[in-house]
Amino acid sequence: MFYSKINSKAYWLDLRDLWPDSVVALGQIKKKSVLFKLAKFAERLIYDHSRGFILAVPDFKNYLDKNYNYSIKPKLDLINGVSKNFIKESELTDSVSKKRFTVLFSGNIGLAQKLETVID
Repeated sequence: MFYSKINSKAYWLDLRDLWPDSVVALGQIKKKSVLFKLAKFAERLIYDHSRGFILAVPDFKNYLDKNYNYSIKPKLDLINGVSKNFIKESELTDSVSKKRFTVLFSGNIGLAQKLETVID
């Protein structure tokens, strides 16, 4: 945001998570804390100065429009993960050997991602 101001260049914000709200939802900080209020101030400042948003989660549009009235700012979906169609197609393919195999997960495993889900 500061670079954008100094150089008179617009930026699009690639929004991958809704901080600090997700930290509150995970019970890591309290909504009435000073830290939360400072983080919300920074969030608004950064969001206000962006030209538009690239969203990892389609429902983030609702959050932005409801909480910040950004219905006029452009929003592009760039979804993380695998589509339902990909999963359906992979289930039709009998390419998995019954032998031992290795699974590689190259993503974030934090409180919100629930490691038990990956293990299951």
